[in-house]
Amino acid sequence: MEKFKTFDIAEIPTNCPLAFYPCMIIVQASSHSQDQANKFMKEVNGRPLLAYLIERLRYVQHIEGIVVATSTSPIDDQVASFCKEHSLHSFRGSEDDVLQRFYMAAESFDLEVIVKINADSPLIDPKLIDKALFCMRSHYDELDYLSNTLQLTFPKGMEVEIFRFEALKQAVFHAKDVSARNEVTPFITAHPKKFRLGTIFQKEDQSGYHLALTAQEDVQLIKKVIQELYPIKPEFTLADVIRFVSASGVCVD
Repeated sequence: MEKFKTFDIAEIPTNCPLAFYPCMIIVQASSHSQDQANKFMKEVNGRPLLAYLIERLRYVQHIEGIVVATSTSPIDDQVASFCKEHSLHSFRGSEDDVLQRFYMAAESFDLEVIVKINADSPLIDPKLIDKALFCMRSHYDELDYLSNTLQLTFPKGMEVEIFRFEALKQAVFHAKDVSARNEVTPFITAHPKKFRLGTIFQKEDQSGYHLALTAQEDVQLIKKVIQELYPIKPEFTLADVIRFVSASGVCVD
């Protein structure tokens, strides 16, 4: 029995003509430690990286809004202040139980479908999210969870996860291990017999490219990409980023 269905991104249309069920993007934005504190709040040209991410997510079609989910830790006060200043939907919850925090954020907006994006992905391609949404909507009767992470062919920093609220709810009530609650979806992806899983892949393996804010040193790379591409094309794509970093000879693991 297959653990998950696979979908070739090349066969998924870019523009989704279908409206979705109540669906919002929830940005997972918490710092975890003082060493990692607010790396996504580092500024490029006078704006925090989180602002660039939110701007890019607004290009995504057929969502009802964006929510920033962060913790109640003082480390994340800067994130909360940013959301308030820019009139963004936000939710603050448990610092340690990330799964519970994310569930409560989704519940507070009465969502049926959630798109999870990490705040450490300021270069995320909106068209990639569009394609994932189209795929999920087209195969909704077959899927509880869809991502591009079960079969790694996309760069780090391009992770997209879409799942039903009901799957998230089951994870909250049944996940007992600390490791399953430190993140949002491990319980779901670890139980392919319980949840109907799907993954999007591309034929060209770009998983060696590192385009995420995993560590503080990644800020300089992200800064270079934004300074080069954003003034010319604010909605720059993954292909644009790959061309730039390939030409500059950086960020390949």
